[in-house]
Amino acid sequence: MNFKAISEYLILDMHYYLYILHAPEYQKFYIGQTNDLERRLAEHNFLSENSFTSKFRPWYNVLKDAHANVSCKA
Repeated sequence: MNFKAISEYLILDMHYYLYILHAPEYQKFYIGQTNDLERRLAEHNFLSENSFTSKFRPWYNVLKDAHANVSCKA
């Protein structure tokens, strides 16, 4: 495997997600981005304090869009 193939593999293996969360009890939406969607959803639902998302729990993921890097444009 040459360097170009290795670098393309590494880039494709890293995903960043644009995500939309919904708090149906309050009819609120939240848009964010992360490289670890499961961790970020847990932070919104359990760990963050004194933030927008901490006031309207629970949050549910309604949309996710994966990209190879954080600056990828649709």
